[in-house]
Amino acid sequence: MHDVGETIIGEYYFVHHENKCLFWLLDFDAAEILRECSGVTELAHKKIELEAQYWKHIDLFPHASALHSEVLRQLQQIIRFAISDCMTSEVSAVCAFSMDVLKNTLDLIKDVDVEDDWIPSAHDKCLVARTMNHFRHCQYLNYHGQRGARLSRDQTVHGDSYEERSVMMKCLAPLLFNAPYEHVHSLHKLYVDSIVNQLDWRTFVQKLNAEMQDFNLLATVLLSVNVGFLAIQSVDNGGGHSLSQVASYVSVISSFGCMLLGVNIARQSYAQGPDMVDNVQAHLQSMMHPKHGLETLAIIYSLPYALLMWGMIFFVIAFLTECCHNSTAVPSVPVGVTAFIVLVLVGWSCHKLGDPNLRAECGYLSESMLAAGKWVKDLPRRIPAVLRSCASVSEKNHLGPELGV
Repeated sequence: MHDVGETIIGEYYFVHHENKCLFWLLDFDAAEILRECSGVTELAHKKIELEAQYWKHIDLFPHASALHSEVLRQLQQIIRFAISDCMTSEVSAVCAFSMDVLKNTLDLIKDVDVEDDWIPSAHDKCLVARTMNHFRHCQYLNYHGQRGARLSRDQTVHGDSYEERSVMMKCLAPLLFNAPYEHVHSLHKLYVDSIVNQLDWRTFVQKLNAEMQDFNLLATVLLSVNVGFLAIQSVDNGGGHSLSQVASYVSVISSFGCMLLGVNIARQSYAQGPDMVDNVQAHLQSMMHPKHGLETLAIIYSLPYALLMWGMIFFVIAFLTECCHNSTAVPSVPVGVTAFIVLVLVGWSCHKLGDPNLRAECGYLSESMLAAGKWVKDLPRRIPAVLRSCASVSEKNHLGPELGV
């Protein structure tokens, strides 16, 4: 019951135990109950969620409800199927539980007491009802029994693939070493049709926190190395204008940025928690772009890695510059040859170990670079033609008044 102005409105629902559903005597707007799925039109689909709400009612009021032992046999069959589906598929859409949780739940269900084909304990009723509510609600979210049902967790029912990339993504991805593409693929797999799977989100958060810890550790080491490098007397001569000094300064700033962003992202993930799916869903929905999806969040998650890479690159530049500065050919040639070989090996390994789908998505970068290279190559040939055209136009404008044109 709640107050609306000067009127007190009492809300109600009836429970039909035989059909395992809720019903109302008058027309009822069930948008709040069915809000997690869009495009729900079939009564059979709505009935699944009404049954899930029925089991929620049993969970809330176990003492006022009678539960037949036949439900135990049905629940055991569902759990065994869910275990087999998780064993044979990494993206099972049957439930959001891990295999360990399913096995433990099956053991608990086997220990439920039954008296005269009925479950007497209210605690056992809560266990059964809560588990049935979870399975039925997952069936509703995955359009169970409907045309075009979701067969895997990363499959979209409404066709929201978000494959088109924004201009910001295309411009920043090369500077961020294409890391945003990997993150956006992961985010769009765990957030499908505005639904977050708890198991996938927990795995993603654990992986993200581990990455942030590794990046912070490497950034700390890089910061210490830069400080030691700048402490060399031949490097820091007090002027602060050499290339090696400037590159080392930039590396220090990048290391600081990597650590600050890594700590901030880890704090946000810890505050949201791997199990607080409702808060995560609201956060992801606020970051969702209607056309490009979660690109902004993918770019943010890519910044610590990119800053760490740029810090390493600038430190290498500072180191090689100092090695080749005012030195003879004896140390410069071996260092230069070694640096070139390492650079070729790193580039070759990154190319071979990269995701083929990612390379295909980043194909626009190669095309753009080839087009830019062709334009620069043809620039010397085009400049004389442009100058001749400008000269003819200027001469014509100059002679026009004399000729009466």
